[in-house]
Amino acid sequence: DDASVATLAVDDPVLYFECPVDYTAQCGFDVLAHASEPYVSRLNFEPSLGNAIRAIKLTAENLREATWNGTDLKGR
Repeated sequence: DDASVATLAVDDPVLYFECPVDYTAQCGFDVLAHASEPYVSRLNFEPSLGNAIRAIKLTAENLREATWNGTDLKGR
């Protein structure tokens, strides 16, 4: 259904500066859970594996800094 697909997304990392650190950590672990799905599912979609690896890598590189330094724009 085309009506349920977003046509625009606003992703302003500065908005996340006001989020509590524990919320940032929880969202980071949620990203890791979703990014690992292609590897644990028998119904994986082969082209999604590259995006999954990139999401895991970016999260691993930035989650610690984003939770330790809530104003780190790169980490957020």
